[in-house]
Amino acid sequence: MALVEREVRPKLRADHHNLIVFPEYAGLPCCFIGERGKAARMQTTVEAAYHELFLAYLQPASQSPIGYYLERWPNLSPNEMVSLSLTDTVWRAFCQTLREIAVALNSWVIASTNISGQIERSKDRTDIAALSDPSLTGCASVYVARDLRVFNTAFVFSPDGNIISSVRKSYLVPTEESELRLSYGALSDIAPVDLGFARLGIVTSKDAWMPDVLDRLATLDVNVLIQPEAFEGWAPADCDSHAGWPPDNFQQSGWMAVQKYAAFRYCAIPHLTGNLMDAVFDGQSAIICKAVPGKTRNAYVGQTPQAGFKTVAPWVVADPGESGTTFTIEARRDALRTVGESLLPGTSRQNDYVETAIAATIHPVRRFPKSKAGVPGVLGVSRPVAPSRLGEQSYAKVACDDDGCAMAVWQDTRDGRSQILAACFRDTNRRFGPAFRVASSPNPQRTPAICITTRSVYVAWQEDIGLERRILVSRANRHNLAFGPAVSLGTPSPVNEWLPTLAATAASTGHHSIFLAFVGTHNGNERIYVARTYDATMDWAVSPVDPSPMTHPAPNPRNNQWAPSIANHGNEVAVAWVGFRDFSWDVFVSRSTDGGRTFSSPKRVDDAPSRYERIHSDPALLFLRDGTLLCGWSDMREQRLPSRVRVARGTPGFSKGRFLTNKAGPDDNSWRLDVAGRHDSERVAAVWQDYRNETNHIYMALSRDAGATFAEEQRVDDGDDARNSQYAPQVAAIDAERVLVLWEDTRSGQRRIRYATGPASYQVRDRASVARADQISLRFKRSYN
Repeated sequence: MALVEREVRPKLRADHHNLIVFPEYAGLPCCFIGERGKAARMQTTVEAAYHELFLAYLQPASQSPIGYYLERWPNLSPNEMVSLSLTDTVWRAFCQTLREIAVALNSWVIASTNISGQIERSKDRTDIAALSDPSLTGCASVYVARDLRVFNTAFVFSPDGNIISSVRKSYLVPTEESELRLSYGALSDIAPVDLGFARLGIVTSKDAWMPDVLDRLATLDVNVLIQPEAFEGWAPADCDSHAGWPPDNFQQSGWMAVQKYAAFRYCAIPHLTGNLMDAVFDGQSAIICKAVPGKTRNAYVGQTPQAGFKTVAPWVVADPGESGTTFTIEARRDALRTVGESLLPGTSRQNDYVETAIAATIHPVRRFPKSKAGVPGVLGVSRPVAPSRLGEQSYAKVACDDDGCAMAVWQDTRDGRSQILAACFRDTNRRFGPAFRVASSPNPQRTPAICITTRSVYVAWQEDIGLERRILVSRANRHNLAFGPAVSLGTPSPVNEWLPTLAATAASTGHHSIFLAFVGTHNGNERIYVARTYDATMDWAVSPVDPSPMTHPAPNPRNNQWAPSIANHGNEVAVAWVGFRDFSWDVFVSRSTDGGRTFSSPKRVDDAPSRYERIHSDPALLFLRDGTLLCGWSDMREQRLPSRVRVARGTPGFSKGRFLTNKAGPDDNSWRLDVAGRHDSERVAAVWQDYRNETNHIYMALSRDAGATFAEEQRVDDGDDARNSQYAPQVAAIDAERVLVLWEDTRSGQRRIRYATGPASYQVRDRASVARADQISLRFKRSYN
């Protein structure tokens, strides 16, 4: 409380809502309080301290906390015995302290601790006799663990001291799994914490790196990430379990998420500091915002200052690079390592870390800065797909048939709730027609997908129905676009389905089949499924793409699959996804030669070295004219940024992945890849979201040899370089020469779907020399030949 009064209270604002966020394991010191924690406090290693806690809570032998819980759950491990026996001690101190802080400072408070999944206050004399602290006289009640599972849980306290929400960490680090024996929070429970002035997504430590967690929260319209953190080993060399410089690895989390996802406006990262016996926590807290070129530039120590860091807590000493003297990056890091090692347990300056708080005023619901158009991109001037002054538009998808007819779908909040809208692209005037609803519903609809056949248009989306999230599908006759009733895939309850993607293929009989890939969590883990039906019908048959036994029992997430992409060629169907194995997300592909009834064993596509914590995401898949597959993804293989888009070809063995960003700088990132081509052409277009020059824009690279080589990237959007950003592009091939590219654009102050279309050129254009929009649109020539 003294630290809060000294560091936090002066930073509060009477004219704003105040949100105070504590680091991960904020409740950990509670384990060592009181007479029973005295011997543990004297230890020099965490292992020895836990052993002393075990001995302390084993007393008295006739009626001890450990004996109490063993009587209920006889098969507990020693560490589980300790964690459960500490329930009354930890929860009493943790909960009472946080409530007092929330009330005294009239603030919202978030803090985390390891605690049972269900706690009950008991006045039963037997419970009090076994569990109460012997140093507390006249104890009238105790807190009892009613769930043997212990979770790393973040609790949200309102200004009146009540707990309004709790979020359990889903992805555990090895120490939490094997030593602390914590349980995994269910991914199906991930949901925003809506405070009115902010819509929070709590991503405790490792969760902030996981693409499935971040994708879910972005889909659910979270605008502020809260990342309680206890990242062990910032500077000391002998604590570095990560490649290179640990702050570089750490930047993959909150900073990257805010720059990559349009929805996330800020991220607050409270970082634990101090030595817990032999465990070293020496990182820096930070508040992250959207990068703006030319604005304030900060960084963690040992890094190059960059945009997107609103404020960063000081480290123990100033970075040598801040002195104005010229130091190489390695010289700076060597000097910082020396300081870090002097703070380790047993050294002269042990535990001499900075204890402070940082603060910033943020505006999560404020609109993006408005801006005018910039220089036209390689496809010319962009236009809005469906102009509107209300709501936001996001998650666009586009499909095109062999005749060049295109249609776009997206989620739209103009009516106050997220609904799926669609519009048809008219090739005659290169414009979209009026927007219309696909299937009106009182429920939120999200993340649509679309495919077009000669007879039908199919649109699928995710809809929140009560406590379930189901994939629904609606079909329209191609000629009148009157969509019929939305139907589910028939999967049994409880249902938690995500990210539909569609493809259509012509079978040997001449009938079209429709294929829908999605993520289902019916068995406690995220797995990729494919549903199939014949064109003009809605009778879906669902089967898993990868039916092999899981290597870890649910709910351990080290079996999880995410982000499917589907493609077809004749009667062959292929699905790509990212799978979490060995603490890394890698890209996998499985193929079917019998119309999607069965699939081959998954093959890993990416060629990243087998190192801990690779993170690949955003897979995209395309069948080329000869039946070869082209697979692309966002690749982050060296435990640190940048992320770069790569592609590889396979028949079915895949070639070595190669970059598409030939001109990207060392700190530039690329994400959200999409690819398109036609079965009658070897021309391929790849588009992606590109973070360079401290903002996001849309780039494209073209191939005219079926993806064997790609020309240099060219910018597509015409956004203002300094004020607005573009996100999440999609591409369709209108014909052999022209492409249609859609993206999310912030120039109007809110996300809107814009598009550009035209003949794509292989010649690299110098954007600085391009004339105004009306001039360039007249000069466009078809340059594929």
